[in-house]
Amino acid sequence: MEILYSYLKNNNSRDLSKNIQITNKFYKKKNPLYNEKIENIIDTFDEISKYWISEDFKSKHLFIENSLGFIIPWLKKKNSIEVLNLNFVNYKQLDNPSIYLDPKITLFAKPQGTALHWLAGNVPVISLISLFQGLLTKNKNIIKVSKSFINLFSTIFYDLKKNFKIKKKLKKTLKNILESILVIYIDHNDTAGMEYLSLNSDIRVVWGGSVAVKKVSGLKKKISCKDIIFGPKVSLAYISKKKIKTEKDLKIFSDLFVNDVFNFDQLGCNSPHNLIVEKGTKFSLGKISKIIAKSFKERKINSETDPVNKYNLLVKNFTYSLEKKNFIISAKNYEWNIFLNKNFKIHEPVYNRSIFLSSAKSLKNLCEALPENTQSIGLYVLNSEKPLIVSKLSEKGVDRFPSIGSMSIYSNPWDGYLPMQNMIRWISY
Repeated sequence: MEILYSYLKNNNSRDLSKNIQITNKFYKKKNPLYNEKIENIIDTFDEISKYWISEDFKSKHLFIENSLGFIIPWLKKKNSIEVLNLNFVNYKQLDNPSIYLDPKITLFAKPQGTALHWLAGNVPVISLISLFQGLLTKNKNIIKVSKSFINLFSTIFYDLKKNFKIKKKLKKTLKNILESILVIYIDHNDTAGMEYLSLNSDIRVVWGGSVAVKKVSGLKKKISCKDIIFGPKVSLAYISKKKIKTEKDLKIFSDLFVNDVFNFDQLGCNSPHNLIVEKGTKFSLGKISKIIAKSFKERKINSETDPVNKYNLLVKNFTYSLEKKNFIISAKNYEWNIFLNKNFKIHEPVYNRSIFLSSAKSLKNLCEALPENTQSIGLYVLNSEKPLIVSKLSEKGVDRFPSIGSMSIYSNPWDGYLPMQNMIRWISY
């Protein structure tokens, strides 16, 4: 176990016994946010947001390199209030008891205790979204980071402690927020260390693939511990035949769709890997693929291709091309790929900004073919078509139906959860 960030220490430490002492102390200490006013937390988040886009913040490169920009507007006061209003009928109950709907019921929202955020190693921005929801509900928070981002969050929080000049009236709130965060790295083979964290936490927020989620879910925990699981999901996009009437419509769709594909290089569970076109559209799949290829070419690619993903892509490229009805359009170095399939099929992701394009005869065909773990379906359909489409596809377990171009926005609810509702306990009298 390695402590990467603690308000009480400045440097990373690999002294196991010392780190366990620090972690024990963090679990046992009084919650610094327990009696903090929610408005002060909201205002502090707003100031942090301003700082992260200011000239005073010297670590902007970390936000650019790790695609963390989304968190900056997320912390704005307006957004924090919107998120709280979505989760709570009256978020002021986080401060004071008040009557709830029925005048005979008075409710008070109190933090669960310590939230353990078990984070995936692909999209770091979800780590911050997870953390800040834990802070808004006034919990203490332990971030168990992946090896991919071992120093990222410790650098960001240490910078807030040392370099961020905040309004005098919010200094204590900032201190309480930073004291409520502990960043830890544990090797995936350290079962004892992982079990120690699991047993001592009041909330386990788990993000990750099937193997990671099963491993964490299987660890011993308190009977009272709440689990918020965000497991392996896939997403796709759908065009109805009535929506695209002109080539201009098609180009507008294409640019929006490519934006969804390029965000986080398809590593997020909300990234589309299949594009399904309802049969009977004015344009052929060949025409649609060429317009999308044009939009791909107009985008700059800043990241290197993961060797494993590239190998899987090359294998898929070879096997896919063996079938006569298949067609592939790729960049020279396979930086983006369009797999066109004249027979309707939903394919497993191969990443590397790669999409599978096919046509479904009807909504019923799409329903029947949907993988069980489908999270989001980006829609490019008429508004009048949405109620039926959402009704039918949500029966298959789909939780999100964002418009094309906004699939990558991390919003509440997520995977069918309003997470903060599970981060508090209701006191009633």
